Amino acid sequence: MLDAQSTGSVVTVPAGAGATLGGLRIVGGNAENGGGVRNGGTVAIVGSMIYANAATSEGGGIYNIGTLLVGDSTIKANQAGLIGGGISDRGRSNLARDTVAANFVLGARGGAGGIYVMFGSTMDDVTVSGNQALGAGGWAGGVYGGEWSAIHGAHLTVTGNQAADTGGVLTAGGVSVDASIVARNTGGDCGGSLGGRYDLDGDGTCLAAAGTGGSSGKDPKLAPLAANGGPTQTQAIPPASPAYGAIPVANALCDGIDQRGVTRRSPVAAGCDIGAYQAPPPPKAALGTTSLAFGSQAIASRRTSEVTVTNVGGFPLSVTPTLTGSARFAMTTTCRSGSAPVPVAPGRTCAVAVTFAPTGTGAVTASLRVVDAAGAAATVAISGTGVVARPANLTAPTVSGTPRLGRTLTASPGTWSGGGTITYRYQWLRMDSTDHVVDVIPGATAATYRPTTPDVTNYVFVRVTASNAAGTGGAADSASVLIGP
Repeated sequence: MLDAQSTGSVVTVPAGAGATLGGLRIVGGNAENGGGVRNGGTVAIVGSMIYANAATSEGGGIYNIGTLLVGDSTIKANQAGLIGGGISDRGRSNLARDTVAANFVLGARGGAGGIYVMFGSTMDDVTVSGNQALGAGGWAGGVYGGEWSAIHGAHLTVTGNQAADTGGVLTAGGVSVDASIVARNTGGDCGGSLGGRYDLDGDGTCLAAAGTGGSSGKDPKLAPLAANGGPTQTQAIPPASPAYGAIPVANALCDGIDQRGVTRRSPVAAGCDIGAYQAPPPPKAALGTTSLAFGSQAIASRRTSEVTVTNVGGFPLSVTPTLTGSARFAMTTTCRSGSAPVPVAPGRTCAVAVTFAPTGTGAVTASLRVVDAAGAAATVAISGTGVVARPANLTAPTVSGTPRLGRTLTASPGTWSGGGTITYRYQWLRMDSTDHVVDVIPGATAATYRPTTPDVTNYVFVRVTASNAAGTGGAADSASVLIGP
């Protein structure tokens, strides 16, 4: 931290000299011009904060009569008596990815609470917010361009500034800024046209000679100044903002990064945003597959395949999956809880499980349609064929009846896949209760069996073998029952 403790300018760069000020906190300056930084040469200010400085005349934060470069820096809470609470630029300047906020000018007829430009300045991805020219005759709360000035740039957000004469941007010279928001400024948004493309104003004062894509008299729905990532604070916009996605994605204004360093062009968005802040792309569902082919499957069997739904956008995703077609397909999903959607965070997934359970032979089809909250739909084609196959046991055989000597036991074959006409063979077996040796009971091959004396105090169970036109399947055993006297 560099603190002048109100004894003059914190940093002075004389004419003909050069300096780079990186990663500094410049505070406590108090001078006639340039409380924080007074530059007469060439200075580059990078990743720094210039705050709580004062000038009795111009440039509470920075006073420039040379060449000024400011990047990834914050100029905040500085004050001047006459001009340029944040920056007074009487030379040449280039501002990139900066925040100029809460600076003010005190004089009764002072102006440019945020930035004063006399000759020429380029500004890209800059937020100018909450600056004030407090006097009754104050002018240009945010940015002022003098009659010899030429201000160029793109993606500015100028909002929440205040002055009696034009709270936002007041120009007497030439201005051409693209893709910028000037809105919610007290005293009017603009005094003079921004003269660019895809600009947005809040009160209809900025776009008299607007270029392509201008949007006038709209509320950009800006969030308060906050730490949204990157080295400086910004003001976010929601998807409901008219600035959101307003610039066609193929336009060169979507090249590069925003004030925070976030890439403006997204492969899942149709456009990029107006202003210094690039919002995340809209929610978008990407399916893990476009088809599910179950192939040939035995009648009465079940098989399940899963379709993943990934949110490749930047906001939470809600989807509604719908299955239509053959009733031999069924669906469950983690994308909804009952009738309510389960929001899927960016980069996360939910799933749709499709089960094929053929009840007859032949090919069948269905369609899974996944629709997001915006109405965008994606479809998965589903197919399967029911066939007769060798039986396979699905649920084990059972034995009913009273397990006692001479009483009748009845076997149920359980359930089997395979289809067609299934026939069953039964074989009753005895398991010794002491050594657990299993013996086939001779002649006990019917669906019923009456225990005999050798069975008493031992266990009995039935083995079922199933066959159909496709062949003989495996065997399945019932649970054993203990035979009493």
